[in-house]
Amino acid sequence: MSINDSDDTKGTDDFLERWSVAMQEQEFTIALSLLDEGLTKEKSPERISFYRNLKDYTHKISQAFSSHHERDIVTQHCSMCGKREADGCILVAGAECVICDGCIKICVGVVDAQRREKGREYECSFCGKKQSEVLKIVAGPGVSICDNCVVICTDILARDSA
Repeated sequence: MSINDSDDTKGTDDFLERWSVAMQEQEFTIALSLLDEGLTKEKSPERISFYRNLKDYTHKISQAFSSHHERDIVTQHCSMCGKREADGCILVAGAECVICDGCIKICVGVVDAQRREKGREYECSFCGKKQSEVLKIVAGPGVSICDNCVVICTDILARDSA
């Protein structure tokens, strides 16, 4: 007997239809809530198992979409100069911003010239370390990068170009 063979499939079909719409609209939280609601109403072990499997599947799709979507958003343009990959640059994503190979080269050149601004401590937009926790930090318009992250970005660029 399949899930749709019993007389009370109307309620199940309603949950599944609403779940399907939520999934198509990439509203994963709503889709998971619908499955939770369906689980509370089901009594059949077969249906409970079905809903649990569908919930696991929904959660995995949600995670996969979120990580892929976040990467797309993060890598659109350099946080310092605004250049995009379409402009011929290579982008390196940090935790909260992105930097292009051109800005990395500029940062390498000015790391030694950077001085602390009186009364203000910069924080690396990539790793979150404060200026007092690193040797040097370079500040751009609204973002900054520490010497450690510059080295990491340079290594990534060297590895990617090889």
